[in-house]
Amino acid sequence: MSVEISEDIRRELLHHFLLSERHYSIGLIEYFYPDLRGQYFIIKPSRDYTLTFDVPPSQSLLDIKGTLKEALVKGGLEYVSQGIRSDKELVLEALAGHPSDVKYAGKELRGDKQVAIAAVTRRGCLLFDVNSKLQDDDDVIKAAIKQNPGALEFASERIRRDKSIINSVIKHGVFYLQDASETLLNDREYMLDLIAEYPEAFQYVASGLKSDQNFIDSVMLRNPKVDKYIRYFLDSV
Repeated sequence: MSVEISEDIRRELLHHFLLSERHYSIGLIEYFYPDLRGQYFIIKPSRDYTLTFDVPPSQSLLDIKGTLKEALVKGGLEYVSQGIRSDKELVLEALAGHPSDVKYAGKELRGDKQVAIAAVTRRGCLLFDVNSKLQDDDDVIKAAIKQNPGALEFASERIRRDKSIINSVIKHGVFYLQDASETLLNDREYMLDLIAEYPEAFQYVASGLKSDQNFIDSVMLRNPKVDKYIRYFLDSV
């Protein structure tokens, strides 16, 4: 874009794009205002999209670091510049009070293990917002499901078929089997052992096993209490 663009037109364009791409607002602001690129600042939300600041732009992080940290603790990452979003120390400071703002962290930091753990230890289901590689990381997963077993839903296929992880999750509720891998739910011996302890686990067995009479006979021998779940399944077929 031309640097000669008038302020009124700049604001009108910015207004239009912010309405349609809210979560990319900082990137757009730095696009429409090139002088802000590479600087550290925090925007003050404005209904008329006048560009005002809670923390004015500065190219020296050292000069305003204390002010930034105070503002991040209070307001999180939504209205901060790309430079702040890419600074690990500042991002961790913000996530301590605003873990959901991990989605605003810079692309590289969304793939950072320490950043991911900082978010999921406070809100497990934020596993959804981290890099897919970290959704396959044992340490990140364990931190997430410790805070919220439902975070299993956002874990990788490998994790969702890991028997030790599934065993730890279903201690909080057998219904979490709904998020286990189909491969695991189709594991005959594993499901037999599970139903021996939790008859309600039959509800989550892979459909092929539910229709296997030999499997049905085996689970009845392991745990007769499974009968009502078998009957419920047969009545629904």
